[in-house]
Amino acid sequence: MFVVTDTSIRPEGDRPVKVWPVSGFLGSRDPLWKPTQTQEQLCTAEQSRRRLWSSDDAERTPSYDPWMQKGTSSLIEGYLVYQELGTPISFSQYTYEAGLTSWKNNGGLSVQKYALSSFYLGKNAPSKIHGWGGGYSVRLMGYIRPKRSGDYTFYAANDDHVALRVDTVNGFIPSWSYDYRSFTQPDGSTPLTVNMRAGRWYEFDFLWEDGGGDRYYDIAWAGPGISTPVRIDPAFFGYKNAQLAQDFTY
Repeated sequence: MFVVTDTSIRPEGDRPVKVWPVSGFLGSRDPLWKPTQTQEQLCTAEQSRRRLWSSDDAERTPSYDPWMQKGTSSLIEGYLVYQELGTPISFSQYTYEAGLTSWKNNGGLSVQKYALSSFYLGKNAPSKIHGWGGGYSVRLMGYIRPKRSGDYTFYAANDDHVALRVDTVNGFIPSWSYDYRSFTQPDGSTPLTVNMRAGRWYEFDFLWEDGGGDRYYDIAWAGPGISTPVRIDPAFFGYKNAQLAQDFTY
């Protein structure tokens, strides 16, 4: 059985809307498909489902399925878009929405954007771009992609406030701690937990502010194969070049 890994030779318009069940490699919709008896024997619909498009296969090599989510190939892995705002965003309420509104109202949308591969701040370290010693805010924006399917809960160690949205779920941590604690959804008691499929990219938007005194932040998760919270490795993140544009916002 052959596997085509260079998807650039497949025109965008020829990508199938539904990838299984199929006949042959991708059936008659695959521009490379030339049916022969050997290929038909090797590329049955059952084998295509099991070997090409199953979630188990995506967990082994997440980038293997180029149609798992449209636009996967345009994401640059290992980085997030980073911004610094020279004032605390002062959450009026303990919610992600309040933090995002304050970020926008304080000029956050026009702040210079950078692509960084370091997604935590050591205790009392200066800010990454301007070297500020306190009284500022940070936004990290991009996408996250797990290697295994299942429920993932998100945590932070922080001083001061942090808020996070993953896909359509958001949460907040209203106080500081050196230890990891889970983000809490708007009801105040439900942890920020997202069911994610292996190999798919999900929107990720993190907000942090320092109002004075100590300062740090660290983002973690727990989920399939991760029994206790661990710092999220940069390899799980990515961003699109379009996000660096000043007018880009979720």
